[in-house]
Amino acid sequence: MRLVNYVIWTIWLLTSSSTPQVHQEYDRLIIGDWTFVKVELKNESPADSIEIPPLKVGSKPGYTFSESGFCENKLGYFTNDNRENTQFLGTETKYRIEGNRLLIFDLANNVWDRYVVLELDSKVLKLTLNDSANVIYEKSNYKLAPQVPFDQIVVSSSGCLGSCPINNVMVSKSGEVIIHNEHHTKNNGLYSSKMSSKQFRDLELKFRKANLKKLEDKYEASWTDDNEITISLIKNGRIYRTISDYGYQAPTELYWAYFPITLIDQKLTLNDLTSRDRFYIQKISSFEKGNKLIWLAKSESFYLANLLRTANSVNKKVVEKYTLHAYGEQGSIKATTDGRYYKIKSEDGKYVTLDLGYNFLQQNDLLVRLSAKLDYEK
Repeated sequence: MRLVNYVIWTIWLLTSSSTPQVHQEYDRLIIGDWTFVKVELKNESPADSIEIPPLKVGSKPGYTFSESGFCENKLGYFTNDNRENTQFLGTETKYRIEGNRLLIFDLANNVWDRYVVLELDSKVLKLTLNDSANVIYEKSNYKLAPQVPFDQIVVSSSGCLGSCPINNVMVSKSGEVIIHNEHHTKNNGLYSSKMSSKQFRDLELKFRKANLKKLEDKYEASWTDDNEITISLIKNGRIYRTISDYGYQAPTELYWAYFPITLIDQKLTLNDLTSRDRFYIQKISSFEKGNKLIWLAKSESFYLANLLRTANSVNKKVVEKYTLHAYGEQGSIKATTDGRYYKIKSEDGKYVTLDLGYNFLQQNDLLVRLSAKLDYEK
């Protein structure tokens, strides 16, 4: 009888979700990327399962758990839901496993969210969400292409019919960060900041997980008056790729990659750029030649504006091949160019010529965009 009781006790010890063996197995299995699949209603049929309404159309909740005890909540933490006054607290937080429970620290409420682990293996993570539902995540095993070392990642937000942020952010592998917050942001203005090389590599890795080669150039919702995010990836001094996401229709991994960059000003120490005369041009929407235009995406415009901000002033006669549709704080700016040299009328009424050192249009293969003006553009 004692032998039978001992066997029963041993089997219970080995199968109980609170044993050290199971705890260690959970610690191992949870490491990696997990993407939300669905919510499973308790005491209901599978047909009654629902999806959690995501923060943005096209995005999904998800987590990345690391061995160091930190995890990333892909949709981040905010202090409130008022978009005019929202404080972004970041995406990285702490986690731990206690027996059969997963604890994730909620940065917004300063509490540990506790979930019972119902299932965890190499493919599925199933947690008790509340008294009436469970939530299921799927392990994402990304097949990463070789790393594409970028010089800069530029992300711009257009704004919408409402309070969507209007801003531009450029992060560089050198650690430099340039931010121009135009409207509906916590810190309106023009700023510089710094980030670590690890932070930049982490951002690059997110874009690799989005599988750049399979992404389309444009994702577009069927409705109007929504926000458009444009992303330009710069490699070896030229625009490697520009992607547009209107209405948050892009694949989840791309949203996860660009989303933290749009709010990065709230996570860095900002330095006000006081020498605004060197950033007199804040936007270049297009190059005009006769009855034709070369349009720039908002992120491409911000990239070019930053190049002009740091360009050398030269005494050079410019072949005024193109007229720029350029703008600054005071409105339209008179400027012409041949692609390399930019003749700009400064705030004091005098002209200055800036040299990029190369032809921006040719280097970035933008001449193929030259097209006739539409009726409303004439």
